[in-house]
Amino acid sequence: VLLRWSIVLVLFLCGTLAFSKLTIKDNALDLLPDGAVRGDLLKLQQAGLVDRIFITLTVDPSAAYAGESHQTILRMSVDRLDQALREQEVLRNVIARLPTSGNTDAYDLLWEYFPAITDERDIAEIRKLIAPDELDRLLHNNFLRLNSPAGIGLKGYIQQDPLGFGQLLLNKLSHLQPEFSMKFKDGYLLSRDGLSCLVLMESRLPLTESENAQHVQRILDRVYRETLAPGVHPHVIGTLPHTLTNSRMVKHDLKALLPAASILLFIMLSLTLRDIRAVLVLGVPFLAAPPAIAIAAAVYGTISALALGFGIVLLGIAVDFSVHLFLALSREEGTREAILGKIR
Repeated sequence: VLLRWSIVLVLFLCGTLAFSKLTIKDNALDLLPDGAVRGDLLKLQQAGLVDRIFITLTVDPSAAYAGESHQTILRMSVDRLDQALREQEVLRNVIARLPTSGNTDAYDLLWEYFPAITDERDIAEIRKLIAPDELDRLLHNNFLRLNSPAGIGLKGYIQQDPLGFGQLLLNKLSHLQPEFSMKFKDGYLLSRDGLSCLVLMESRLPLTESENAQHVQRILDRVYRETLAPGVHPHVIGTLPHTLTNSRMVKHDLKALLPAASILLFIMLSLTLRDIRAVLVLGVPFLAAPPAIAIAAAVYGTISALALGFGIVLLGIAVDFSVHLFLALSREEGTREAILGKIR
């Protein structure tokens, strides 16, 4: 008996030591079922849509600034934030202000993406535009416009789009226009009241993993402190806050459920079995938990927090078997070997 318990305690201590150095994987994708749902999200992540970060900077209208308007303070904060974010290695494609110099405007920025959003109806319209008769008509109209008083201003646009493909792009944007609640001014993406500004970026690290999300959030918090003026508050939407919230909830549930389940099991066993040896009924399954977790981590490298949460269910099942063994050995007649053989 002493040798058996010594082996159990050695396994327990080794498992506890390995468990203390364990890296817990906390990925939001683990919350999704395998198959189409998880696969679609992975494709969206590869396309860069999942790891996007959207920050809305809002200036408090009640804040007082000596000699400066709220819009000016907001733009200064946006510019400083933009510069600081571009210096962070884990972030890319930071957009706080669109270029407005020269002939570049929002239309020009979207024009380069026109081939990517062209559908079959657009292709059918393009075929009509490049038909011989239509080509002659379009080129004749361009000739007349270039020789008119407006020709100087239209020269650049006609050179860029002599056949009028841009109208197809404008048709697509017209469907979105009623939904916009922002205005484009001096390159900034502002709300209607001018008190909020949108900043976009993308994380180089997958934001579905909690460690990456926490790392990015720490960087953002530090940058906020260094760049934002008093009264300017950031608000983030996207994958980042969802991952952080899920991670906090899972860890909170683990910390709350495991002690609560252990205490309730001990109370229930003490009231029903009324034997000091009931501690062993509860203790033996718990002694097996650290070695089991250590073995799983050795096989897979990391272990999911959700797997640890499900471990509470496995402990409950293991306690059921322990109760059967305890009751049989303490109340049934016969030798120990006979009783165990019967249970098996």
